[in-house]
Amino acid sequence: MNSGSEYGDKWDTIDLIITALKEHEKRLDSVYNKFETLVDKFSAKEPTREPAAVRGRKRVSESLIFISCEKWQDFKSKCKGASVITFEIHDNTFSVCVRLKRDVFRYSEKIPRNTFKLVNEEKQYLVDKFYIEDLENPMFFNGTLKCGLKLSTKTTKVGLNDREFQITLDYDLDSDVAKEFLSKELSVSKENIVEGRITL
Repeated sequence: MNSGSEYGDKWDTIDLIITALKEHEKRLDSVYNKFETLVDKFSAKEPTREPAAVRGRKRVSESLIFISCEKWQDFKSKCKGASVITFEIHDNTFSVCVRLKRDVFRYSEKIPRNTFKLVNEEKQYLVDKFYIEDLENPMFFNGTLKCGLKLSTKTTKVGLNDREFQITLDYDLDSDVAKEFLSKELSVSKENIVEGRITL
């Protein structure tokens, strides 16, 4: 009998706690609604003041449409005769950007990195292992991108032991070569081609 009474007392306590929590929730909702009304009224009278540069940047970025072209020919046909072109190599990717009115067109292409191991067999070298990062790119990348731009090649040789060497082929961008290429491809003066990126 005593245990039943204790059990009932526990339920009464739980009911009391639940009732108090519900009342507390109602009061919080009421306070929140009043606070929201005040904030709305204040916002209508006093618009949030942001620095002019931030406000301008938001308007520009909201109104622009970003288009990423998969094929160089599509990018070329859309961007021929553009007023300003930017280009760069970043994270082993070559990118070109053009802004035309409310559209920003971008073409990018991954640059393969070739690494292989050579074994000296006295009169000749044996290619023992060849590593490629991307199956879509040719096994021996010749330094010319799909768009036709030629990159400069840098070779790094590391001796693994007396007979074995690891060769890594990295590719870099010659700014003058890139400007010449883009000028011809897109019919734009070299003076209007900038190594860098469009930032908004």
